[in-house]
Amino acid sequence: MTVSVDPTLFRYVDLLHESRHIEQARRTALAGQGLSTRTVAWLERGAYEYDLRLGSRFGFSDEYMNWLNKRVSDYWTPSLRTKLRLSERTRKKFEGIWR
Repeated sequence: MTVSVDPTLFRYVDLLHESRHIEQARRTALAGQGLSTRTVAWLERGAYEYDLRLGSRFGFSDEYMNWLNKRVSDYWTPSLRTKLRLSERTRKKFEGIWR
């Protein structure tokens, strides 16, 4: 996997977020799974939750933490929550790769 960056716009925290996706992609490939729209949403949620953990640990600004929480909400849609609540198979599929 390759990540291209524009150094005028890219921050170190963005690199950490993308590094989470690289690890998620590795685990997804090892599990023999493809990337559906639902999978991408789940992985984005996991990466933004990772960013929130970093923010709590290192004292990111309230403004940035609020933005991260909004991003989690954008990906953690009602239909995804319902699918994961009702489908044990789907939960097991994602739990090993998203964080």
